[in-house]
Parts: sequence; structure tokens; C-alpha cells
Amino acid sequence: MLIAELSAVTVHRTSVSEMDNRCYVITSRDTGAQVLVDAAADAPALQALLAEAAVGEPDLRAIVTTHRHLDHWYALADVRAGLGVPAAAGVNDAEGIDAPTDRTLSDGEVLTVGDLTFDVIELVGHTPGSIALLWRGGDDGDQLFGDDGDAMNATAGRIAAIRGSSSRRSSRSTRK
Repeated sequence: MLIAELSAVTVHRTSVSEMDNRCYVITSRDTGAQVLVDAAADAPALQALLAEAAVGEPDLRAIVTTHRHLDHWYALADVRAGLGVPAAAGVNDAEGIDAPTDRTLSDGEVLTVGDLTFDVIELVGHTPGSIALLWRGGDDGDQLFGDDGDAMNATAGRIAAIRGSSSRRSSRSTRK
């Protein structure tokens, strides 16, 4: 489901499994590059979401796992199968994910995927290496992607202030 159509990106979301895990696809409007946040469960549903979100053919460039709990990476291997797409996770959670992680992410790091750029924010507490991705949207507002849209919505303003955001905050990508 399309939840945000911004000047540089579109954001699609689906909920999977009995735990109602939210998975996001952020797609560049210019290049079609895509990032999947949490390959939680139900690989066919996630592949359908990638196709729905695509500009032309799906162009998945990275899968980011927000934390090590099984319900956030259960379909990771199936979604990656045959695509050669790198997977990333927080540096302190990667070893707890029973699927290959190609890149570990640390607080303050910048993740660049095609023409998409995200600030990595470590959210220690839920797990030792929980992370969120902050996309700075300028006039569109910043978009925060993490393991729970409602929790991200509640903290987006505080995190943006800590990170020095000067743009208005938008919670369109994190609301149910």
C-alpha cells in the first residue's frame, strides 16, 4: 500500500504475519532504486510489495533488518534468493540474525543505496543493536523507518532534533 508520495521517494508498506509486522519499501522516484526495511515474513507478499512500489521493474538494492528478533527477518533468505541483494543490520544485532548479513551499520553512519541516503540511528533497548533509518526529505519532511511505525512516529521529532534536522517532521511514512 502506498503511504507516502514525496518529491524524491515513494513509501509503500505492508503488514505481515500474525504479529502484524510492518515492512517498508522506499523507492527513488528518479532511479527506481529500492530499499526494503524488514523482510519480516511472507516472501511472496514482500515481492508483491516490491513490484507494486517499482518504477518499471523492481530494483531492490538493499534489505535492512531493524533488529535481531525472528519476526523481523524470517523471510530475509527467501526474499534475497537469486537476487544478490545485500543485507544490512545493526552492528550489535547482526550475529543474532540467522541469515547472512553483508554489512553492519553503526549509529551515526550514513547508508547510501543508489541515490537514496539514510542516517543510521541506533535504538538500544529493544535489542542491543536495534536501528532506525532517517531519510532527510527537505521540504517533504524527514521520514523515520524502524521496527514499529507507532514507536517511530512518537520519537521522530526528538530524533530529528538530536540529529539537527531543520526541516519539518512528517510522520506519513510511519502511521498505520
